[in-house]
Amino acid sequence: MTAEAAPRKKGKEKSRRSWFRYRIRDPLEAAPAYLVTSLARLLPVSVASAIGGWIGRTILSRVPALRRRVLDNLSIAMPELDETQRLRILRGCLDHYARAAMEAPHWPGIVRSRFEVVGIDIMHRYREAGQAAFYPSAHFGGWELGHACLGLNGLSAAA
Repeated sequence: MTAEAAPRKKGKEKSRRSWFRYRIRDPLEAAPAYLVTSLARLLPVSVASAIGGWIGRTILSRVPALRRRVLDNLSIAMPELDETQRLRILRGCLDHYARAAMEAPHWPGIVRSRFEVVGIDIMHRYREAGQAAFYPSAHFGGWELGHACLGLNGLSAAA
């Protein structure tokens, strides 16, 4: 038995939909996030982080599609948890996610003031020699700041 492929869009119709998506819909969807993170840049990082946590716990945790998806995934991954435990995890995850989003505009300052990169000279030598380098990093806390560290030191990385 073979499955039939869905009919392909005609060139002009597909082109119009792509234009609408990339020129209208995507920017409209991104605008609120851009506005919020732009405002976060103006605040001290601790205040931006606290506001992000509040947004995650009180607003994002009430978005029906997101709430349903997280709770469904938790019930599959951890069926032993009751509804109260799943809701606590939901709020904690969205608190963390929104905090990280509100802290992101501050990453360069956080990296400059709170990180010490040991061995960056080794990474520069590899780059100057045209060679790739591998660096292991821990995957906890602000693990995504490793890329910001490299970028501020003139290096790039891929995960």
